[in-house]
Amino acid sequence: MKVVKIIKIYFKKTSYQQMRSRRYTNIAHLLMVAREAALKPFRPILKAHGLTGQQWRVIRALHDSKDGLEPNQIADQCQILAPSLSQILAGMEKNGLIQRARSGVDLRKQRISLTPASLKVALEVSPLIEQQYALIEKVVGRQVLSNAVEAIEKLRDALEPGVPSVMDGKSPGSATEKSSER
Repeated sequence: MKVVKIIKIYFKKTSYQQMRSRRYTNIAHLLMVAREAALKPFRPILKAHGLTGQQWRVIRALHDSKDGLEPNQIADQCQILAPSLSQILAGMEKNGLIQRARSGVDLRKQRISLTPASLKVALEVSPLIEQQYALIEKVVGRQVLSNAVEAIEKLRDALEPGVPSVMDGKSPGSATEKSSER
């Protein structure tokens, strides 16, 4: 019930009701709305440390790795598109948050790692993030969070292999043309 209340904050009542009355709810949009609601309590923590959400995801991924990561690994782990990641990494490098090292074997490859400054930030921010998660769990409830995680993981696992597209094997206008012929 609390999750529904959170979602209603982001939707006007009528648009939420309209969405729920459709045969298929816009799951992607609902997940984006839920994501924004979930991130909102963390933004003041990141802002206080001069970080964006994307920068924090990169720092967290690098902190969890032992020897740094290649940019494609960061993009995959952080769910950031490569062109955006390039800009994020350039800004982080300029701000002294990451360092790049070229591969001795393949000069096209590079390894990204944390600097002492970003390691310090990670050690300062991580406990605050954990405290915020505990507060969210206290407000929302452990069971609601557990159910949400389980449902999202099931959805991801079901969709990861890929779902056939209604456009498979059709030209862009053919799906519309067939429905109008009926």
